[in-house]
Amino acid sequence: MTQRAPSRQSPHDVGGKPGYGAPKVDPAAPVFAARWEAAVFAMMRCLGAQGVMKNTDQFRHAVERVDARAYYAHGYYGRWLGGLETLLLEADALKRDALDDRVGDFARQLGASEAEVAELVAEHNVASRPRSAQAERLSASLNAGSSVRYLAAPGLYEIGQQVRTCELAELSAATSDIRHTRLPEYATGVVGEVVAWHRGWVLPDTNAHGDGEQPCHLYTVRFTAQALYGDSAEASVQVHLDLFEPYLSATV
Repeated sequence: MTQRAPSRQSPHDVGGKPGYGAPKVDPAAPVFAARWEAAVFAMMRCLGAQGVMKNTDQFRHAVERVDARAYYAHGYYGRWLGGLETLLLEADALKRDALDDRVGDFARQLGASEAEVAELVAEHNVASRPRSAQAERLSASLNAGSSVRYLAAPGLYEIGQQVRTCELAELSAATSDIRHTRLPEYATGVVGEVVAWHRGWVLPDTNAHGDGEQPCHLYTVRFTAQALYGDSAEASVQVHLDLFEPYLSATV
């Protein structure tokens, strides 16, 4: 497998990287392994109803900014909890001192260190862009129940066309902040073939940051495993990814 240079991307982007093993799925596992997981799920739904969480892309971006050690150690709903804390801080609905005090209280009750309880909101994760002195107010996405949008303009690419994915640095002028994107790092800067077109969809890269929906065309692109992972990959394996138009450029 081809080794890529270290990335500034968030800890969730591990596709194509060695050392993580195969996904483990237990079909008999309960929906919630503990009551607190159900509570976190309910809190997420409440934050959406109260307007703290504007859209799914914003929530995903908050989860992606959980401290890497906590991201891997605290499980699926532990990551959700860290994302919820970040959203509450950014909406100015919760103060950092109050959160730290509460975490400390739980640590003392359990006889654990704060890190063992969940220091999920590291200082550098609180915002992906500078905060103003005034609390941020973003309008909720229209048609929030669906990400499909009508586009009058035709798409740039056709089924069967060869396209190249962009590098992550091309997606944003920001070079130090983690930005939300649905383009996985292992699929950057490689050539594939468009095999399906899905019309217009909300662009997560802007929607997550309050920069508007900016809907664009969505395509399924087919890649060979060798294009993604190098000559040592299985020649017969193909990978299909749904990718937004700004991620792509024509090869000729």
